[in-house]
Amino acid sequence: MNSPIKPLYHREPAESASTQSAIYPEHRARLRDIFAGGRRCVVCSGHIHHYRAESWGNIGQIWAPSTSFTIGVRGQKPLPGIQRVGYLRHVLDASDHHHELVEPCQFVNTDLGNWGRDPRGFHARYETEPLRGLVLDETLG
Repeated sequence: MNSPIKPLYHREPAESASTQSAIYPEHRARLRDIFAGGRRCVVCSGHIHHYRAESWGNIGQIWAPSTSFTIGVRGQKPLPGIQRVGYLRHVLDASDHHHELVEPCQFVNTDLGNWGRDPRGFHARYETEPLRGLVLDETLG
């Protein structure tokens, strides 16, 4: 399976395309089979930089927001959930689980979505390309 911190699915449980944003469809199906006959369980994950809480049958899925930044990619349908920085406070007891989204006023909501607009790829190719958008004044050197 790919990283256990990733969500079960990106937009909806029936999606069949593999994505780096969620566990792969065949692994999701296997988990669904494992958990289908049991009691309610909760899968907590991060990775998407959004807060989202919903149920998929007896499986609860909770996405933790990022404490650092959000990623809103322009030109794409917005993901479900809340796109703000914060963290989750989980309360576990013998029979139940509750959580709350905490958004401290000291956290600054910074959206790095513009970074993803480059058609050459999401991440800068630091070792193979000159710095983009930077004009060096050689007289300062």
